[in-house]
Amino acid sequence: MADNGNGDDDARLDIESSEDKTKQLKEIDNMMFDPDQYEDIIRDFHNFVSKIVDNQALKKFHKEYQTLYKALVASHKNEDTYIKDCKAQIEEIWKKAQMVKSAIRMAAHEVDKIEDYKLKVEEEQQKVQTKKEESEEK
Repeated sequence: MADNGNGDDDARLDIESSEDKTKQLKEIDNMMFDPDQYEDIIRDFHNFVSKIVDNQALKKFHKEYQTLYKALVASHKNEDTYIKDCKAQIEEIWKKAQMVKSAIRMAAHEVDKIEDYKLKVEEEQQKVQTKKEESEEK
């Protein structure tokens, strides 16, 4: 079977694609709101609200602040959901890419086998032709 040295190239491409996947996942993580900052904001909100809850002059501000807080919490939950979905999509794309790569390797292997069989058939045909010519000469 004809081996054209693609094994090293395939291994290199596998490593590169794995690095690309890791890079993409890290980029997704970097897009996330820092969990420590989020916890600090939540803590600050609760501290602030506890200080102004009894102040009637700040009642309207308190409601607006509460609305913004709820929006922040909802946004954070949505972000978590979207990040998980993105990571799942990256995993799925990577798995599919590996399947395609495997199919291409298998197809290339089959092409090599076909070429080998063609060579063997030609050799056998040549042997038959040679034998035929020898028998005709006798």
